[in-house]
Amino acid sequence: MGMMVSNAVHKSVRAYINHDKKIAQEVIDYDVDINDMEVKLEKKSFEMIALQQPVTTDLRMIITVMKASSDLERMADHAVSIAKSTIRLKGETRIPEIEKEISDMSDYVKKMVDNVLIAYVKTDQKDARLIAKMDARVNEYFESIYSHSIKAMQANPETVISGTDYLHVATYLERIGDYVTNICEWIVYLATALFDLEQQLKEKYGLLEVHVVFSPETNSQVITEYLASYAAGYLEETIKNGDILGVSWGTTVYEIARKLNSQERAERRNCLKRRD
Repeated sequence: MGMMVSNAVHKSVRAYINHDKKIAQEVIDYDVDINDMEVKLEKKSFEMIALQQPVTTDLRMIITVMKASSDLERMADHAVSIAKSTIRLKGETRIPEIEKEISDMSDYVKKMVDNVLIAYVKTDQKDARLIAKMDARVNEYFESIYSHSIKAMQANPETVISGTDYLHVATYLERIGDYVTNICEWIVYLATALFDLEQQLKEKYGLLEVHVVFSPETNSQVITEYLASYAAGYLEETIKNGDILGVSWGTTVYEIARKLNSQERAERRNCLKRRD
């Protein structure tokens, strides 16, 4: 399935750059096979969970298959969106320099997709972390294409339609890079049974210190993928209140501790003493 998606991404951008509507249509038609593959993998995974009650490594493997196949299917959807952009084009003014950037961005994203598939097969968490860092370069490509497209449209109104399409295609490629990063996170989970959420929570909520404790192996009935995927969303409101927050579903625990300024605490205690 991964190779099917990698091929779809590559062909969709080649079709866009070369104005090849035939290949673009092939990408669109091919998406049905990718969707079918994702459904089959998901169905098989649920059957194994229900009938075999896997634990520890086996459970993590099944969860990772489900999540990775879902991310791959979404990548294919973005490839289809690029292919549809090719079919929509009807001889509008093109900008070769920006198309070259899009081509380079596509090659880089395809390299990420191919590398993450190898890391997944090897369960190589070190490579997964390195691949995830490659997403920063994808973001740089996007920012450059965005800037150049806006300037081109401002300078020449005839490029508005093609410039808008460039922005869409760059956005689709940037999102594919994000999905590659998601798969990297699941490879780390498969190898270690841990999610590295500390930095993400620090940045999102402005916390000074975060400790995440995640133990998915103590109860085979806990479907840990949902907890892992949506925990941050569930905590978004409650994390702002209190110094320590513990949330538990079954035997899976996320503990988030936030340090408050010690001086502020001391002032509060002194204030209470004065009131007494």
